Amino acid sequence: MGTGPHIQPDELAIRESVRQTLADYTAATDSFDLAALAACFAPPTGCSSSTGPSR
Repeated sequence: MGTGPHIQPDELAIRESVRQTLADYTAATDSFDLAALAACFAPPTGCSSSTGPSR
């Protein structure tokens, strides 16, 4: 096999994130799930939640 251009790990992560966002957006619009659609445009929150139960 030939060697093509190499993609840096950070660029690959960005591309995969975009693909996932597009898939989530498509699924949300197909099912008219407005909460999931809004989540496509919200910043990532990580593991913490200000609305979840406190531990």
